[in-house]
Amino acid sequence: MTQLTAAVVAALFAVVAVGLLVGWSFAPSGEPAPESTVDNAQLDDAAFEGDITIPDGTVVAPSQVFTKVWQLRNTGQVRWEGRYLTRMNTTDCSAPDMVPIPTTEPGESVRITVQVTASPTPARCKIYWKATDASRRLLLPDKNPIFLDVIVQEEK
Repeated sequence: MTQLTAAVVAALFAVVAVGLLVGWSFAPSGEPAPESTVDNAQLDDAAFEGDITIPDGTVVAPSQVFTKVWQLRNTGQVRWEGRYLTRMNTTDCSAPDMVPIPTTEPGESVRITVQVTASPTPARCKIYWKATDASRRLLLPDKNPIFLDVIVQEEK
């Protein structure tokens, strides 16, 4: 086989291989196009708008029961439904492991409320929460957690 013939055979093989690949990558006419592969996680986002109650560094009495409220905004394109703030750590203060996030449409703000009981003894309690589904799967894994940060001390 001459060099020219070998080059022609190699070129034909390449053309056939490319043709097969192209043919396999497109659905035959008349069949529905595949669904979008865009992951909803790429369209999901949130912004922390503030502490409504109990600002960071608030001093509370031992065993005091108080309500912490945060405000978040749904800055993504996905409706928040069936979501929770899930506690990520343990501290001397007690609070639920999961707090429901009310259903929130894109562009809307929501207030999330959690009841906390301060430690019975002086301590610093910093509790972190992140958004999850009911199975505790993180929904916004790259976002910083929201948190509660209180100082438990006896009255002077």
